[in-house]
Amino acid sequence: MSKQFFAFVKKEFYHILRDKRTMLILLGMPVVQILIFGFAINMEVQNIRIAIFEPQVDVYTQDIRARVEANPYFIPQPTPHSIHEVNEMLRKGEIDIALVFPREFHNNLVEGGRAQIQIIADSSDPNIGTISTNYLRAIIAEQQMEWMGLQEIPYHIDVTSKLHYNPEMKSAYTFVPGIMGLILMIICAIMTSISIVREKDMENDRCDIILVIPPSFDEHLVKEQRADISIVANAVNTTQGLLGSNYLTEIITDFAADLRYEIKPILKVQQVQGLEIVPRYRYNETLDYKTFMLPAFIVLMITLICGILPSLNVVLEKELGTIHQINTTPVTKFNFILAKVIPYWIIGIIILTISIFMVWIVYGLFPSGGIVALYLASIIFILGVTALGIVVSNYSDTLQQSMFVVMFFILIIILLSGMFTPVSSMPGWAQAIAYVNPLTHFIEIMRLIYLKANRLIDLLPQMGILVAFAVVFNGWAVVSYRKSN
Repeated sequence: MSKQFFAFVKKEFYHILRDKRTMLILLGMPVVQILIFGFAINMEVQNIRIAIFEPQVDVYTQDIRARVEANPYFIPQPTPHSIHEVNEMLRKGEIDIALVFPREFHNNLVEGGRAQIQIIADSSDPNIGTISTNYLRAIIAEQQMEWMGLQEIPYHIDVTSKLHYNPEMKSAYTFVPGIMGLILMIICAIMTSISIVREKDMENDRCDIILVIPPSFDEHLVKEQRADISIVANAVNTTQGLLGSNYLTEIITDFAADLRYEIKPILKVQQVQGLEIVPRYRYNETLDYKTFMLPAFIVLMITLICGILPSLNVVLEKELGTIHQINTTPVTKFNFILAKVIPYWIIGIIILTISIFMVWIVYGLFPSGGIVALYLASIIFILGVTALGIVVSNYSDTLQQSMFVVMFFILIIILLSGMFTPVSSMPGWAQAIAYVNPLTHFIEIMRLIYLKANRLIDLLPQMGILVAFAVVFNGWAVVSYRKSN
């Protein structure tokens, strides 16, 4: 029986290796996609087009303008001459955000010590709208602190935000049109490709951010009129870490401004220095988005290759009729499924190795938590995802059916895996799906190994879920296969 089994495995390898173009694509895909994804796909918000409306130019508005225009994240656009022109620029997509000063900004600030500024943002993409607004708030807060440190007047600026085109900041308004386009592209491309080919054939994380207040905080604030506060953010997800830090900075800045009004008459001083905020970003100190996404891209490639190819292999044999010849042999269902998936296990490990090497050579990112834990988790995941492809093929009679069902499930598990958006930001029902989604836990394992240097003992909860996934789907693959097909 063992000779028969190994002969069957050998036959599967021949079946895969004889298609040279497919093998070239399989081995070249990790190289090309890691280079493209790493350099081209970047969810950091940069090159924000901004317009600044100043009905009355003065030294204070010019200070803020100069600070904004010096910031590398913003690209200044021509100055509008009215609010109507600002709104038109937003509507036409000429700018992403606008900073609007009131006409009495100088007088309100100098005479009353308080003034307002309005930020108008295009929130069609909630991520860009939120982050660009926070950038501007941080810049204004820095300028405000500088003024208060240099002059006797405790200036306070109230920043109000106005969000156009998606005021409720619902991500669905951004993603749904994009997903519709993605689905149309997948369906049209697959239908066309399969149709033509057929004609040829006929021919560990408990918190995200920590606010550190030193024990001598009140003493320094009263005696020296100055105190430090540290913000320690988990920057594995750069966007989440940066946003969390900006939110806390804004809260502390408002507190510091209010505190100046209260502490100045009590201490009977002309100038109060205030609070100095010191942000620290853990695990990704430079907030490099590639560091966050590259481990997930490795997972994505393994999922696509090891999930789709086994399914297409079995269904293609159904269409060609060769599977009927196999069904007449004494090969058991277990041996048949095992022989089908072993080549793809090996291909998945080869692709993983190429990907790790490419990420290390090109980006200098190495799994600091250890290779053994990474390979062990990857092997368990590959066992499960190949079984998923076999399960789909067992219920499919044509290539179209198999491809659509596989892409349906893979698209869902990718979008609900936390790869692009934090799971904690999803609604409750989506979080429930993400929790049982093996991709969620494998991506988490990869990021923990690469960025936090977690060891095998730290990854046992996620490993347990991957093992359960592999056992359930491999068992399902064997049980659902019918030799009578």
